[in-house]
Amino acid sequence: MKKRRLLFLCLAALLLLGGCGKNKAEPVYPDYDPAKTEAYAGVSAKAEVLSPHRVMLILENIGDTVMLDNTFALYDQKGRPVPCVGVSEAKEAVARCSTNEEARICLPLGNQYGALKAGNYTMVKRLVRLNAQGVYETCGYVSCPVQLPAVPEIHSLSEPMEVQTFLGDGTPVCQDIRVSVTEITPKGCTLCYQNDSDADLYQSGDYRILYMLLDGEWMRVPYAKESAYGPAYRVIEGKGSLTEIVHWSALYGSLPSGEYTLLVLMYGDDAYGDPQHLLVPFRIGE
Repeated sequence: MKKRRLLFLCLAALLLLGGCGKNKAEPVYPDYDPAKTEAYAGVSAKAEVLSPHRVMLILENIGDTVMLDNTFALYDQKGRPVPCVGVSEAKEAVARCSTNEEARICLPLGNQYGALKAGNYTMVKRLVRLNAQGVYETCGYVSCPVQLPAVPEIHSLSEPMEVQTFLGDGTPVCQDIRVSVTEITPKGCTLCYQNDSDADLYQSGDYRILYMLLDGEWMRVPYAKESAYGPAYRVIEGKGSLTEIVHWSALYGSLPSGEYTLLVLMYGDDAYGDPQHLLVPFRIGE
């Protein structure tokens, strides 16, 4: 009886160890070693934290032109890869970082990592180039520190936003897009974009901020849960239109009645141009 019990305990221990091995975080970039891989020469990176769920990665290039895709990796303070809950589907480059220019790419952390704890991380980004066969291949990596804040409660609104801050630091307002809002509920709405210009415009699906009018002041509504809006960019063709169903519950839960404004980033020039702000006002309830 004792031998059977000992055999059972040994078998359980082996299964437990095997399970632990399978649960080990697999790196997004298997050929990247935080302790050994050198940074790509000529390109520097820094991160602008937009929210606990979203980071704007800013690259400055003084070397040869490189391309970026949507993939990225996070490492904790001990240099270990953060476990993924999903994988970016990016197969092609989505942005260009030319010589003596700056490139920005908005990265939704929730798609890949779910809810992250507040703290210090290292973000790693792969750089790619087209080879002779017309296939994108890795040419190097860049990294930078990222400090993520804690996720606030939905009704703990942030400091009041002045109108000039609400419109950004000199960022122009997009005049070529008209937006109508229909089917508004506490959990979502339908946005209908109409492009009055002849040029294609690109909507940044990953970067949006919601404000609520409270006691005469516009207050930013913090994200209540981890999620992402969807594609990095949506194209609105010249003289064309685009209809989008937005689910507030994906980020904010159920919103109370009141006056709101949604801020969306718009781009021209194949999504590489300077951003413009699109302000979408709407009301929930009577």
